[in-house]
Amino acid sequence: MNDKINNEIKNLSTDQSLSGIFIILSIATIIGDQFVKKYYICNDKNAYKTAKKIFISALTVTLLIYIYFLRNSKRDYYERIAQNEESFPNLIRLVGSILLVVGISCLLYFQITDDELTGVVPL
Repeated sequence: MNDKINNEIKNLSTDQSLSGIFIILSIATIIGDQFVKKYYICNDKNAYKTAKKIFISALTVTLLIYIYFLRNSKRDYYERIAQNEESFPNLIRLVGSILLVVGISCLLYFQITDDELTGVVPL
């Protein structure tokens, strides 16, 4: 097999691993939502702290994953330009990745600095 096929197989394996991480993050945020309910029903401060930690952790991991996607989008875009191939779809992916990283960064910032709890589902 040539290098391009090997790289595609490696990317698919990585994508499968990231899908598993997204499933775990989704379960974690569901658990975080249960702590939020406990906080509102019982006014349990420990539940509040636990929920906040879960949401911040989930957002941090999500941000790292999307930084990885941003890196790949940037690499693909510049490879297309270097090969004089159509690069517009890759540009759209790159811009989308940038917007996601900025959006998740904002969510993480507000989750850390805001006193109000909000459930966060990984993107």
